[in-house]
Amino acid sequence: MGLKALLKKLSAADLRELLEAKAEQERKKLPKLRQRLEKLQAQVDQLNGEIAAIEGVSGGAAVGRRGPRAGARRVAGRTGRPAAPAEGAPRRRGRGRRKISLREAIVQVLSGAKKPMGPAEIRDELIRTNLYGEPTKTFYQQIVIRLSQSPDFVSLGKGKYKLR
Repeated sequence: MGLKALLKKLSAADLRELLEAKAEQERKKLPKLRQRLEKLQAQVDQLNGEIAAIEGVSGGAAVGRRGPRAGARRVAGRTGRPAAPAEGAPRRRGRGRRKISLREAIVQVLSGAKKPMGPAEIRDELIRTNLYGEPTKTFYQQIVIRLSQSPDFVSLGKGKYKLR
């Protein structure tokens, strides 16, 4: 029997009942979908934080949403602040301050170089000389950004830079 023939035999009440059953199946999926949304939103917030750290305070705006979405419910125990340090653990007092800026460190490396250097070579030299301190996870990306944004550096193509 075809679908059309089956639909002709069903009454309006039967169709309503089937529709309600399907709607109930979909409603049961909502809690799991909301939980997945929370996890994804946490990842977006983390990426926004990393982007903001790379761009700096005066850089461009981070992507994604700002603040809670309309109609969002707050999750118990989640305040948006990092957890307090464990009992007896040393407290961090803000981020460490560098003696010189990354731009100044790159200028020093390039001024001592005999030929143009790429970002990886600059990174390796900064680490070798400990000119800028301990590198972070995004150290290479920070160097690339400074090289591309600062007027002190000239790109020679193929990823090589020299001082202006």
